[in-house]
Amino acid sequence: MHDTLGRLIGVSLGPGDPMMITRAAWAELQRRDTRWVYPVRSGNSESHAFGIVRRAGIEPVADHQPLVFPMTYDAEKLGKAWLKTAQTVLPWLQAGQDVLFLVEGDASTYATFGHLARTVKSLDEHISTPVIAGINAFTAAGAMVGQPLAEQDDTMAVVPAAYGVSMLPRLLHDFDTLVLMKVKPVLDELIDWLMKHGLLGEAHFVEKVGAEDERSVSGDALLDLRGQKVSYLSLVIVRHPHRVRGERIRGCLKKPKVEVQGASSTGAAASTSAVAPVPAVADPAVSRTGETGAGQGAGVAGSASPLSGANTGELATTAPEYGAALHAQPTQEARVCLLAITKGGVAHAVRLARMLPHATVCTLPKFAADLEALPNEKFICQKTLREEMGGIFGRFDQLVCFVSLGAVVRLVAPHLKDKETDPGVIVVDDAARYVVPMLSGHVGGANAWAERVARLLDATAVLTTASDAGGTLAVDILGRELGWQVEAPKINLTRVAAAVVNHERIAIVQETGSRNWWTRKTPLPANIELLDDLADVKPGYHQALLWITHRPVDASFWTQWPERLIVYRPPQGQDEDARPGDAAAKEATA
Repeated sequence: MHDTLGRLIGVSLGPGDPMMITRAAWAELQRRDTRWVYPVRSGNSESHAFGIVRRAGIEPVADHQPLVFPMTYDAEKLGKAWLKTAQTVLPWLQAGQDVLFLVEGDASTYATFGHLARTVKSLDEHISTPVIAGINAFTAAGAMVGQPLAEQDDTMAVVPAAYGVSMLPRLLHDFDTLVLMKVKPVLDELIDWLMKHGLLGEAHFVEKVGAEDERSVSGDALLDLRGQKVSYLSLVIVRHPHRVRGERIRGCLKKPKVEVQGASSTGAAASTSAVAPVPAVADPAVSRTGETGAGQGAGVAGSASPLSGANTGELATTAPEYGAALHAQPTQEARVCLLAITKGGVAHAVRLARMLPHATVCTLPKFAADLEALPNEKFICQKTLREEMGGIFGRFDQLVCFVSLGAVVRLVAPHLKDKETDPGVIVVDDAARYVVPMLSGHVGGANAWAERVARLLDATAVLTTASDAGGTLAVDILGRELGWQVEAPKINLTRVAAAVVNHERIAIVQETGSRNWWTRKTPLPANIELLDDLADVKPGYHQALLWITHRPVDASFWTQWPERLIVYRPPQGQDEDARPGDAAAKEATA
């Protein structure tokens, strides 16, 4: 080994335009005593980073070569690739030669350099891995389209689009600007969502910023991108023009309190933020003067969490889609439609509307006179209900239908997408004796709303979801009232939910957060074991693991529990005796 070790230097080159290479990076590239390495997806692919240097007219050093970083989420394959690349450069570094790792954008932001640097240091902790900062693609994109990303006290989030468009409602509640990176896999779905929520005019698509073939598309022109093939190097900037803010406190923003009907002024804050399923995105078609959203998100979720969508349960909470408590208490700030098309159904809808003054009442023209005395917003169908259903389905978070179950199935079937984005659909019989959550029971909040509606109508809620019927955990919404976030791929949620309801042995390891997440009156089911130490978990004996922690979760640990691990993240500093209302109050005044 050489007396003086070489350095592994992350050389940031900017997004593509050679003019965006910083002076520091340019000076480093002029050195002739270094080796260059640069990432490629496979042995046959070209390096975008190396291409930037060549377009800049900089002569490559004599020793340069690509390093393969495969595009995969397979932890084992990635680990092997990172180790192989680290073992490639380590002898040069130990021989005293500096190695420049060329990377587009900035080497510290969504770059492969971090993986290589960590692996090299794990092999030799004495190797230095400095970074020469560069211009990010999203800052260049903002400049390209003339869109300031943040001003004064604006908040901004940069999020991989791989989390899915279902995360947008929560994020747009908390941030003025969203930058969605690498939107290629979800672009069509994203455009549809932006159109549905009236945000096309606030969105900009930018592809290959800084490259010779860069392009940007904004506003309604985004509709033309649907079905087009776009580059992996593409992003979307979205501004939320209707975001509600509170008063400034030392340069920050105090979160507004929203009172819940029936709550005292002192208790209102304690029953909103982490509880209330309210719309996070102001929709001009349904917004009402004076209404503000109650939820306040807890930030960007990690891992591969499929976050929630545009329906009640997802929009409201301080956690992502899969972080809600059992039977979250709904409030009237959700966009609720009471739909009735029979004389009996209209009478019950009118009775319910008086107790839900923010709900919209929808009916046929022949029953319009029955609604005249109501202060609620009214929607009188001018076409057949089947023709109107598409707009109704997309506009509201909860549909309470005083219509037969079979008819509702036929009406909504053409508009179904997935449980992360579909609204809750609840069916009430014509005599208002039974209330059945038909669609989006957990994530969409229909179960919670069905129980609420049943109480108001003095009816019986009929819950058919397995966890509710069996009196056990609903893993996709565990801890939501307490503000917990969930980290897990969608397949994990499905597999673990099945294991719970099929009475397989489940381990819950709780290292942090409130202990008041079990809200049923019955004891925790016998197949679920609550542990305090991860060392007490017995793989093979326990078929799935629910881990409540603040600790980082290594990729290798996910592979130890394939499709059987869910991680929950309580808010930092949450007391173990905190109640759902206490958590909401704490978040609302933090």
